Amino acid sequence: MRIASIEFAFAFVALAAALLASGPVAAEGPALKIDKHIPGGSASTLTIDAGDRALVNGTIAVTYRPGSLVERTRLLPMRALAAGGSESLSFTPEEPGIVRLRYAAEYADARPNEKPAETQTLIGVTFAETPVLGVLVMFLAATILFGGCVFAFRLLTTAEE
Repeated sequence: MRIASIEFAFAFVALAAALLASGPVAAEGPALKIDKHIPGGSASTLTIDAGDRALVNGTIAVTYRPGSLVERTRLLPMRALAAGGSESLSFTPEEPGIVRLRYAAEYADARPNEKPAETQTLIGVTFAETPVLGVLVMFLAATILFGGCVFAFRLLTTAEE
């Protein structure tokens, strides 16, 4: 009896996992597609897919260093997208660091009090070249660290008088 209940539990968990993996059956919303890692100063192709419904009054909010004290947002207007349509544009990040791209638009056939369509993604933008100050700080830190190790070993290995 106990083995049958364990087998039933495993079957139930497998069924639940399969249902969760299949995802919702609801209409698909907009999607942003772009490389997740972009070298600084280079352009990347940003593609917006409309999904199952037409979109109007779309904007892309580009936020540099989101959640920090120096967060900065720039808005890019987008044209209307037909259902199932997509638009690609060239995107060149202005600053290195974490960049959040958030696309928001209204549905063309929106019902009253319906929330606008939104999607977002995070990308990482590297420096175009190695920052000299960063390398100097690393050398200073290494000097302090290894100098402290040498000092500690000297103290450990000297004979006490």
